[in-house]
Amino acid sequence: MVSLSQDRAAIVVKCADGIVRAYHTADCSPAWEMPSSMRQVQFVSYVSPVRVLLQDTSGKCTLVKAETGAVSQTSDTVLPSISHCSFDESSELVVATFENDDSGTPQGLVVVSVDEGGFGSESLIRHGLAVSKDRTKALCYLPWLDDYVVYPRYSLAELIARGREELALYRQSTANEETP
Repeated sequence: MVSLSQDRAAIVVKCADGIVRAYHTADCSPAWEMPSSMRQVQFVSYVSPVRVLLQDTSGKCTLVKAETGAVSQTSDTVLPSISHCSFDESSELVVATFENDDSGTPQGLVVVSVDEGGFGSESLIRHGLAVSKDRTKALCYLPWLDDYVVYPRYSLAELIARGREELALYRQSTANEETP
């Protein structure tokens, strides 16, 4: 398991011995290493420019500082085995896919708060749809793409307005095609 920082300056690697190590990409020099007393890690990923999320084999997560590897927070919540995660720099939430069974196909989502005061699972979605707390976004897992998509969550009035805009654009493009 390998995760590259957004600025491509560092890489975090879950090594075969279960220890997580970070390296500077410019010269491959070691940046930090998790102590061997840390639980056996099965998943590792940058979840912001300054944080790395680890999940151990028991399903518990740890948040470490990306520059030093120092543990900043731990959670005792047991989550299914995370297979992939994504984050938005402006958000304190990480969205991760997990497997419901042994098929190897991610079949669900978990939303994890990486907020300094509230690290841990926000919601667990076995089959892919969730709405944000502020009700402005919907998250949908697309199994045929093996990925998820975040959509704006529109009110009925907003949907009608967007539909009218799209219809106007469509009419304009077809009118332009018909003009010689």
